[in-house]
Amino acid sequence: MITPADETLPRRAIGIAARAVEQGDAPYDSLPAAPDGAALATDQLIELNPESGQWPTVAPDGPALFEEARVPIERYYRPS
Repeated sequence: MITPADETLPRRAIGIAARAVEQGDAPYDSLPAAPDGAALATDQLIELNPESGQWPTVAPDGPALFEEARVPIERYYRPS
């Protein structure tokens, strides 16, 4: 049976997402919680939401990206 306590964290997460929309951000967030239900962090990541409103530029490719993609592919196609 779902209790009002079970609804606390989802309602807080929805509130955080609504606040993000009001500020012009996407409504995606997370609300990490401890086993006892206490919220561990509720602040948005400033690195992803700089005051300038501009997203940081990230290279869409590079050696690190290719290396990360190569490892699972090689494991999948490894001969048995």
